[in-house]
Amino acid sequence: ISQLHPRPADRSQLRNLRMSLVVAALASLSWAWPPGPGAVEHPIPTWTSHELTPWPKPVQCTNGTTVIGVTDVVITTESASPLLGRAIARWTALIKDHSATTPVKSLKASDSALFHLTLVVGSDDEALSDRTNESYSLKVGADGVATATSPSVYGALRALASFSQLVEVTPASLVVRGLPWAIEDAPRYTHRGILVDSSRHFLSLDVLKEHIDAMEWAKLSVLHWHIVDSQAFPFKGDAVPALAQGAWSSHETYSAADVASIV
Repeated sequence: ISQLHPRPADRSQLRNLRMSLVVAALASLSWAWPPGPGAVEHPIPTWTSHELTPWPKPVQCTNGTTVIGVTDVVITTESASPLLGRAIARWTALIKDHSATTPVKSLKASDSALFHLTLVVGSDDEALSDRTNESYSLKVGADGVATATSPSVYGALRALASFSQLVEVTPASLVVRGLPWAIEDAPRYTHRGILVDSSRHFLSLDVLKEHIDAMEWAKLSVLHWHIVDSQAFPFKGDAVPALAQGAWSSHETYSAADVASIV
């Protein structure tokens, strides 16, 4: 029984052994199947725009052929939602610092304009349920002036994601192609989720938050955090903190405050 269910002190060694076996297996596979004749080593891919359509693909979407350089990105709203206010600040920074590389080589200075989005929200209610209307309409003129309308704060968040995907970057400036844009969109499913299992494979808070950021970019709505299981119990709760002795190690645990920062 002790061999089938190792003591907590032995789990670190057992995990290292499992990892060694996995690495050895992968190494043997790479050796057994060498590259064929003429094979080349592929470089790490870079993120370059190849399609104009925002993703996931909108329900309806049309665009033109105008290209403009972006002098600045400004997003405004009359909504009093704190959630939306934080999202506007977050997306503005992401657009400026993490947009995809454009195939556009150069632009004349006269082709540049301010990329200005106005968000119009029907309700500032921040409650989220399976009945929340996440639909939105996004229209961007050839002059870079855009308006997004939605009945809810969460529809406005989806509009922000699509708006951000229209912006690309050159070594000198930001660029928007395919103007004017007209997008009508709504999710096909209310539950659009991803499961993260940190009981079998511990993930730091930073990595978990990166997953949540990626979910926002992809317009997902549900995070299923599988935090404990028979393999490991990394949650150190205030009621029974001794349960965390079942974690992989004392350094791979979540406190109640850690969980609250995610939830």
